[in-house]
This record gives sequence, structure tokens and C-alpha cells, in this order.
Amino acid sequence: MNNRDFYRRTFSQLHPSKTVKWEEMQQMTQAKRTKRPLSRLVPLAAVIGLLALLGGTAVAVNFLGLRDALLPRQQEVDVIDPDTGLMVPGEKTSVDVISLSGFAGTPESKALAEWKDFLEGYDRDRAILDSVGNTIDPVLFEKYGCYGVYTREMGEKLEEIAGKYGLTLHTDLIDLYQHPEALGPLADFGKDQETYWTYMYEDGGCHFDGYAYVEGWGLVDVQFQRSVKGTFNEVTLSVVDAAEYQEWSYKTASGVEVLLAMGPGKSVIMADLPDSFVVFNVFIGTDGEMTRERLEAVADCYDFNLLTPVQKPVLEEKPVQQRLYETPREAYAAVLWELWSTGKLPDGSQTEFYGEDGVMELNQFAVYDVDGDGEEELIIGYTNTYTAGQRGYVIGYDANGAVNPVRIELQEFPMFTFYENAVMVGFSHNQGLAGDALWPYYLYYYNSADDVYELIATVDAWDKSLRDTDYEGNPFPDEVDKDGDGVVYYIRAAWLNEKAEAVDGETYRNWLLNEVGEMTERKIPYQAMTEENIRALTHEPLPIYPHTMPAG
Repeated sequence: MNNRDFYRRTFSQLHPSKTVKWEEMQQMTQAKRTKRPLSRLVPLAAVIGLLALLGGTAVAVNFLGLRDALLPRQQEVDVIDPDTGLMVPGEKTSVDVISLSGFAGTPESKALAEWKDFLEGYDRDRAILDSVGNTIDPVLFEKYGCYGVYTREMGEKLEEIAGKYGLTLHTDLIDLYQHPEALGPLADFGKDQETYWTYMYEDGGCHFDGYAYVEGWGLVDVQFQRSVKGTFNEVTLSVVDAAEYQEWSYKTASGVEVLLAMGPGKSVIMADLPDSFVVFNVFIGTDGEMTRERLEAVADCYDFNLLTPVQKPVLEEKPVQQRLYETPREAYAAVLWELWSTGKLPDGSQTEFYGEDGVMELNQFAVYDVDGDGEEELIIGYTNTYTAGQRGYVIGYDANGAVNPVRIELQEFPMFTFYENAVMVGFSHNQGLAGDALWPYYLYYYNSADDVYELIATVDAWDKSLRDTDYEGNPFPDEVDKDGDGVVYYIRAAWLNEKAEAVDGETYRNWLLNEVGEMTERKIPYQAMTEENIRALTHEPLPIYPHTMPAG
């Protein structure tokens, strides 16, 4: 992943909480889905179309369909190998793209189409973005932080397009977990369903992930997006083939007429309200167990009348709390001292061995800018315990006003190898078939926008010299081992649950070069976790913890 991928996947798509391959979107047959973490984002096949003008409490419409929401040009996307989950180098495919802010002909849709055309021809070789690296221009971020802008030229073009169509730009993104009061009447939208609100713009545009309960069937995974009219939004939805969707108009239990559409791998609910454009992604489609009746039941789970008129978010003023630590080193010293004195690890769990140098000095730590963001991090290797209890941490410092500025960027088994934009984390044990050819590992990529490490793959190997069949009796895949060295590799993308397919050494090395680069290892200046070394981090006094060594 690079910065451009991150910008586009974060700001330019309505995407699922789980990465999904294009091929999977045409083959999914699951009837139900449970709530998933929000860490993995990818392009997705979906649908849209729709309607609506308010009349009293109900909505009357001039029916519009899926094709009325299409942008003029198709979007070129990468082809993913269904066996390995990896991008096929040099292979692309084109898909239809839908605006999530209005139908074709509206100012919002016209502006979006023009912006996408500009992006299609801008920085195609990624040279500008590569030169930007992990540094985000604070002036650009202040003005265009809600958009995928990383140069002044892009910012000027965005301003030009928005002005041409009489649209305003977003100025703020509100974390609804921190500010649930910003929801206003939307707090009751789907109140009997599982709803995880994530963010709201200053104009009332918002998003949630969650699931609806359909009686007699079960839980249905959904996403919701509201785009307020009059503001430029660059969110889109990719469609494999608009002609594959069945669509019809339906009046919900709340009296609002919506467009329902079912396609391969997913279904969609849409409403074109007087002051906003609303979309539900429903992650079950015609190749699963979705039916017209079930999709109508999902739509009936929500009171669409609460969506209009749009109310802008109002935030409560909260009393200013004094920060616990004023400098990173002061904070890191406090974390280490609590661990040394009480055995409390940074994640809040408790270890059994602490309280004197004879025990703690066998662990190690470092204060070093390991992720290259210009700020020092605290790296902890807590290893003086049984294997299952060993812990490794990368801890950052939030300089933007948090009361407790300490945050965990990575928590794993403490076998770290750091690179410029990634870290390999070795398995706690190597008891498989890799032998000396490879110590199995997890590969994490540094996400500079969120200042965390994200798991992208698990890597293992099979050395034929150990045994020529695996534990299930399957023979070594000689046909895959093109270089004939008796070793094949298994790369499983983090978002895939199925077993990885074997690849040869050249494929593995090319993949690793693409993900990590030139493999320049960062040398970490570790030191022993002694009382003296901890106290040397800060001039501030450290707290006194009453403690005794555990008996035995």
C-alpha cells in the first residue's frame, strides 16, 4: 500500500469493513454475516439507483434507476488473483462507477465526474506521491483534510470544480464515538438495530457500519452513507455490471419510498431526499439468499423520516482536562516505570515478574523514531517470562491534545524486524514445515494517516528436505517450485480466511519487494529495562508504587 492507495480507499469509496476481491463479489453465497472490524478497506461491487421528493410525511417519487447514478466513465481497477489474493501485475479491468452524492445531471454528480477525470490523468506513475512520502503538508491538510489531496495543484483543481458547480467543501470530520451528541435525531435511526456510527461531516453527512435483524432469517451486515446536497463529496461505489441488478420501488414502513436493488454479492437501498442522498450497502445479494421480501424487511428496520431535514452536528463543550504528560519521553518513562514497578503492561494486562533489576533488566526497550514520522516511539520487548506471556509493543505519543497521549501503534510477539514502512513479526514458534528456510512471520504496514501498524499478510514456507508430504498427506508441490530449491512459500493476505496457495521463491521475493521495498532494516538502539535507564528518560519525578515481589 502507498499513500495514494490509502487516500483513495479512505476518502473515495464506500467500502466494506472487510477486504473483498472482485472475483469474490461474483461468487459470494453466504446468507448471513456478522459484524467485522473496520481495519480492512477495498474496492467493492455494488449498486444504486433511486428516487424521491417529500410530500407530507411520505415521499412521492419519479422513479429513477441504477443507470441514472452512473458516472460517465468506467473506473480501471486492479485484477486480483483468486488463488493467492495478490494483485496480478500489469492486469486491469474496467467497471461502472456510481456517485453516492446524487444522480447524473445534478451539480454533485457533475462535479464528481469532473474530479474523477482529473484524478485519472494526474500523477499516473505516482512519482509525485512517492516524493511526498509519509509527510503530509499541514497547510494542505488544514484546507483539504477531508479529501485525497496531496499537492497544491490538486487543491486548486478541487476548489475550481467545486466553485464551478456552486458546491462547498467539507471543513471538518467529527468522530462520533467521541461525540455521540452530534447525531441529534439520528440517534434513533435504527435504534433497535446494531449501529456503529463512525463519523459525521460538519454539514451532517455521515456514515455507520452495523447490522439489521430480519425476523425469521437473522443478522444482515449493512453500511450506511448520507451525503448532504450542496457539498462536494468524492465518495463512489464501483459496480461490476449495472445490468445485473434487479431493482424496484418500495414504500417503507416509515412511509418513505426508496429504491431497492439486488445484484451479485450485495444489495442496495437508496433514497434521494430533498436535502441529502442516502445509500445502504447490504452485503448479501442474488447469489446468496437475498429475496425481495428480505430486502424490503431490511429497509423497514429504519425510519427514513429521521433523515430529513438534515441537522448539522452540535457538539457539547467539555471541560478542559490537564494532560497527564507534556513530552513523549516523560510519558514513555511513566509507562516503563509502571511496568517495572507493578508488572502492568501497556495494554493493561498483568505480568507476574517485576520489581527488581535482577528480573526486569532481561527485558529491553528503546526510544526511537521507528516509523519515520519525525516523532520518537517507545519500543518494548517484554521477554523474561514464558513464551506465551511475552509481549512486544510500539507505543506512540499523541501531541494533539489528548489527556492521556500514550497510544499503542502495535502489539505483538516481540520478534520485531523493522523496515522503513513495515515490520516483520516472527511467530512465537516455528513448528511447521518451514525449517531453516524461513521463520514464519506476520507483515505489518505502517499507516501514516492513522499512525498505526496494519496487518497485511502472514507468510510461511515448506522446506521439502524436512518432509515430502504435509501433515495432511499432500505431496510437495514440485510444479510450483520453479527454481527447484525445494522450498515454496505461502502468503496469506490478512483479509482472507482460506488457506494460502503455494508460490515459488521468485514470486515471494517480488511480493516482498513490492510491499517492503529495498529491505533496509532499521537498527533499534535497545537498552536493558533497568531503573537507571528508565529514570534517565525524564527529569520529572516518577510515582511511588507500593509493591512486593510475588511469593514463590
